Amino acid sequence: MALGIVWDSKEDIITFPVVSVTRPDQQKTKRGMLSMIMKIFDPLGYLSPFLVKAKRIDWDTPLPKNMMKDWQDWIAEIPSISEIRLPRCWLPAGNDCIKEVELHGYGDASEMAYGSAVYLRATTVS
Repeated sequence: MALGIVWDSKEDIITFPVVSVTRPDQQKTKRGMLSMIMKIFDPLGYLSPFLVKAKRIDWDTPLPKNMMKDWQDWIAEIPSISEIRLPRCWLPAGNDCIKEVELHGYGDASEMAYGSAVYLRATTVS
């Protein structure tokens, strides 16, 4: 593990171990939610699509009933973070077969969130 990121050197993948982030006495407000969210370490933003769902309400406002269900569903999904496995190396083995590499970046935003995606395209000789 380096800087909270777990690297499985045998499979050359990055994984996200799940830590317990819930407490029975946790406030049902955004402040309480952010307390939980900040326990999920994601400095590179790989988990942003998951975490952004929890960042959309006012700080100290109690959660309305319709959001309480969404919040409970979100908490129930936390264990699935440990199933995420990202390859560390994005190029095929034997880089001598690569003819050309392109990097494509995209971004978008709304009033609620923003996001970006970067794609690596490698053209091989064959």
